[in-house]
Amino acid sequence: MLAFKNGACLKEQYHSVGDWMRNLVKMVCGIELPIQPLEANACYWRIKDGHEVEYAIGNDFLMFTSYGLSYISGTPSLEYPN
Repeated sequence: MLAFKNGACLKEQYHSVGDWMRNLVKMVCGIELPIQPLEANACYWRIKDGHEVEYAIGNDFLMFTSYGLSYISGTPSLEYPN
């Protein structure tokens, strides 16, 4: 995975930028990659009452990703817009 910070390409972060990723990589890194968008399923899991602070952004909240026959990822419901 590539991420970008202050014009530098990083490998340790994940950012979902959608269909325009190819243009972003070319603009920031100057390289052209054969990137094709794909459909992904996102799941949101409920945090038990009283544990919301543990999963807040900035506290290394848990996210999972599976690259099986279909791509699926999940994140705490704090990320889901109400």
